[in-house]
Amino acid sequence: MSAHLPILVAALMLPAPPAPPVLDAASRTALNMRVTGGALQTFLEMGGDLGLGEKELKTVEAVSEALDPEVRDILQTKDGWGNPLHVRTNGKLGFVLISYGADGLADFKYDLAFAWRRTAPTPNRDAVWTGGMFLAKPVRPGDTGEQVRQASEELQAISGAMRAYLGREGGYPNTTGLRAVETVAELGRSVPSIDPWGQPYFIWSDGRDFLVVSGGSDARLDRAYVDAKSPTSALGRPGPAASAEEDILFVDGAPAKWVGEKL
Repeated sequence: MSAHLPILVAALMLPAPPAPPVLDAASRTALNMRVTGGALQTFLEMGGDLGLGEKELKTVEAVSEALDPEVRDILQTKDGWGNPLHVRTNGKLGFVLISYGADGLADFKYDLAFAWRRTAPTPNRDAVWTGGMFLAKPVRPGDTGEQVRQASEELQAISGAMRAYLGREGGYPNTTGLRAVETVAELGRSVPSIDPWGQPYFIWSDGRDFLVVSGGSDARLDRAYVDAKSPTSALGRPGPAASAEEDILFVDGAPAKWVGEKL
């Protein structure tokens, strides 16, 4: 006993291990959805049945009653804001896992159809997980990084619609200057028209090249784009915006910088 006493004393004098970090509500939601989504996916792959009818929407807690006890013990039934997680069938993808965000209110009527589209990135936005990935991640308050990512993805979607038009018609629609995307009828109604800060996306096309732009978080365009000769005549070194306040610009479908005069 005496031989082990110094070791015991030394062990008692060691500092306690640090406490695990406290997750904010958005991070906790992401963790809970990954854990629960993975458990449900594994259950289905092993031949299990969630007991959901076509387009049926249930809480995870209600679905858990049909699961094996081992799976049930793993599930997280609530998001980081304390609201119930929901699950519904989704055709070939199996199921969709949904958090209604900080406000606990659904952005869409998921029990009628899964006509999901991404909405403004605020903590109240629904988080959607399916097929091992997030279609929309939980959002922290003031998460400008997520807002910039969303704007970039939506500008790429608008660029994709322009390329599709080029494939059909042999040229881009000519906008005769800088216009709000929603006023360009050739792009249809399905393309995004409002950026994450509630302002219009703008587009300028001369029929050969085009640019699409968001004013960023300060809700204003930094450059007089149409003072240039063409959508490609005042380009700087390619690359994304350096901050959320800068304009987010895509030219011919690629991230771009503009070296024209600032407004």
